[in-house]
Amino acid sequence: MTSTPFPSPDSSSLVSTLAHFFGPARSLKITAVRPGQQGFSGNPIWCLHDPVTDKRYVLKAVGTAADLPQVAWRHAFIEHLREQGLDWLPQVCTCPTRSGQPAAFSRLVQDTAGTHWQCLTWVPGEPLPAPKPDSVAHATAALGRLHRLGRSFRQPFPTPREDGWTLRQRQFMRLATEGWPSLPVEMAERNTYDSEIVRWSAEAATIYHGHRGNAVATRLAGLRLDVPLAQPVLRDIWWGHVMFQMQSQTEQLFSGMIDFDAAAVDTPVTDMARLVGSWHLMSGNPEMLLCDRWPEAFLAYEEGAGLPKPSLWAVQIYHDTAIVCGLARWFEWLLQEGRVFPDMPAVKCRIEGLLRALPAALQRLGEISGDRLLP
Repeated sequence: MTSTPFPSPDSSSLVSTLAHFFGPARSLKITAVRPGQQGFSGNPIWCLHDPVTDKRYVLKAVGTAADLPQVAWRHAFIEHLREQGLDWLPQVCTCPTRSGQPAAFSRLVQDTAGTHWQCLTWVPGEPLPAPKPDSVAHATAALGRLHRLGRSFRQPFPTPREDGWTLRQRQFMRLATEGWPSLPVEMAERNTYDSEIVRWSAEAATIYHGHRGNAVATRLAGLRLDVPLAQPVLRDIWWGHVMFQMQSQTEQLFSGMIDFDAAAVDTPVTDMARLVGSWHLMSGNPEMLLCDRWPEAFLAYEEGAGLPKPSLWAVQIYHDTAIVCGLARWFEWLLQEGRVFPDMPAVKCRIEGLLRALPAALQRLGEISGDRLLP
């Protein structure tokens, strides 16, 4: 991180923005720190310290103006959960200067460049790529409670969207008809692509075709998966968004979850697969089933949310299909669409983990038979 106390080259716009949240006088005293990792989206983030109260905050940019209704929905969702007792979630700061605005947009500020900002309280702790089993269980118990309490949030999501399984079915259909994404010949001739990414793409293609990937993709494109009913869920809850505080050299205390910027309505299975699966990818044992590697986590989640044990298979399939679809998407973005991400080391780490897990995922998915899988 690089500490950037005000005044700085872009301080005028930032101070003006912060004044909406903290008032003109306090905004001049706040110190901003640019985190070293800005996330895959590349949206600007500032970590703030208010010396008046000694409290910390996070100032985050919102994607586009079209996203504002969704952001307002997510703010209301967080507020609902905090009212139900989940005080380990960040609190969304309101803007006293916008008190006359509709409640849904009283937590957003537009700066002079047209960017919209949200400000949230800081969640203490740090993410752990390899926590102890009981720490994982504490996190999944919290996730289960979040899902249980989230069922009572009745505000409809503001824009129509397809559920995660439908999106995966469409991607599997594309894989079945177009094959594994690779670098177009005309692009390869320019010789401007990262050679490591190109090599990994070729390795993934070999694994994919070696496991009869197109046949597997065809079967999955028509698979009907019965999962728990859709409700508000996080959709981007992975190990980097779960905080722990070290009480001692051995005790890892769960302290909260961050980043609700992808929350929407979907099945809770997607959150459980995403979270436990992200730790599983870091463990170096992709051949193991999630429930065998993390039995305590599934028991803890079941106690918090009531996920029936047969649905373990649905979680596993969501995890395995996320490996295949996620890896294919990364190569589509990087090689075919030429997208640029601000933190390429993190991108490469994600791709390496997915690539290691690809053979076992395809092996398990290839053993599915029929067109309907009951959890």
